[in-house]
Amino acid sequence: MEKVIKNFRWNGFGFPVIFSEIPAVKLNGKLVPNVNWKMVRTFVLAAICAQQETALTGDQIQFIRKHFEMTIREFAKWIGVSHSIIVEWEKKGAKPAKIESHTEFVLRLYAIKRCHDDNLPIEADNTIETAVESIKLDVLKKKERATKPFPVRQLSPSFAMEATL
Repeated sequence: MEKVIKNFRWNGFGFPVIFSEIPAVKLNGKLVPNVNWKMVRTFVLAAICAQQETALTGDQIQFIRKHFEMTIREFAKWIGVSHSIIVEWEKKGAKPAKIESHTEFVLRLYAIKRCHDDNLPIEADNTIETAVESIKLDVLKKKERATKPFPVRQLSPSFAMEATL
């Protein structure tokens, strides 16, 4: 019989993630999660990127950067900002990083695309597809409300090219 931990809170990603039920094994008399943490990280990343109604926090930005194994300088170059901006965002911790909306949108979209390209199991792929659809719907809503053009010139050329689906 497989053991399960109910309402398991995990802070290992730099911010709390609560699992309603998580498979577990007994180790030294204590129940511990028995999961593929790489897949869990990917699911968490897709969930973060799909949450259009909330701004990214400093902790979430750091999680995204570390998930892709990038230094602050590499991440800054990838997004098209200075490394000091990344440091400033990450220092916000659990508070919103206050990224410009177009930069945050492209960051979310590219993170999802990059996960999708990692040949993930079908469960993760479905989560990512749902996240992409959520972002596409949000873009359509924002286009309807937009009063000025999207400032693409502010993004680095390589970031803008890679962000295209």
